[in-house]
Amino acid sequence: MKTALLAALMLLLLAGPTPSASAGIVFSDNFNVDANVNDPNYNLGFAGRQGGIVATPTLSYGQFPGAGDYHHQLGNSGTTGDPYPLLLAGDGTAGWVSPNYSFTSFGSLRIEFDVEAKRDGSGPAGSWMSIVLGGASQGIFVNNGATHFGMLFRGDGRFEAFDGSTNLGQGGGIPVTWGSTAWTHVAIDISDPDNNPFDGVGTATITAWSSRFGTFFSYTRPDFSANYVSFQGESDNGQLAVHYMDNLMISQIPEPATLTLLALGGLGLLRRRSRNKKG
Repeated sequence: MKTALLAALMLLLLAGPTPSASAGIVFSDNFNVDANVNDPNYNLGFAGRQGGIVATPTLSYGQFPGAGDYHHQLGNSGTTGDPYPLLLAGDGTAGWVSPNYSFTSFGSLRIEFDVEAKRDGSGPAGSWMSIVLGGASQGIFVNNGATHFGMLFRGDGRFEAFDGSTNLGQGGGIPVTWGSTAWTHVAIDISDPDNNPFDGVGTATITAWSSRFGTFFSYTRPDFSANYVSFQGESDNGQLAVHYMDNLMISQIPEPATLTLLALGGLGLLRRRSRNKKG
């Protein structure tokens, strides 16, 4: 037991953060409301819906089209036991939802969420939802030329990544489950050796992980100077495509120094236990 724990602590010391190693919650939203509505800002304070540092007490969303449009709804999922996600629909009109906050003051970040993607009318490859981060404004289209990083998840399970308008390629793996009522958890890390990937100085690394496929993407680019985060649903052929996103959480990634202290503290605990046994 001692050897196994020691090995785990050394891996923590050497390997850095994992998809469960967040330090503090900056913002979270479980989207729980008490009705089916066409507005992500409905009942923001309902039943502990939001949490984190910037939810004081709540954080509203920017959206396009406006409230009342079917491109984004709450409380309208076919998944048993989880009836309150955020619906993202697209039919040639690019609807988007984005927290009204630029997440730049908290160091390296993890953005994670659950995806339940369906194909309603649109072909498998033409139906997709996306996340855009690092933008200077909300609602940037996933392959727009403005500074940002974008990742879309297509209806046949593939992902596609963009740096501005530059296509970084499509993945051969299938990181999310499509066309079913099965949730996939996705986490995207934005980190920097100096723990500030949003100061415009240095190099940011973006790494994506999913509960279905493990780590499926890693990319390095210059630091961002802003970090609006937007979610979008769309269809390439003009037919309705419906996707669900839930349990959004943006959290701080521990600095390497913090991880080192945690590991060294664990080693110290092992030594004390060893001495106590010998005594």
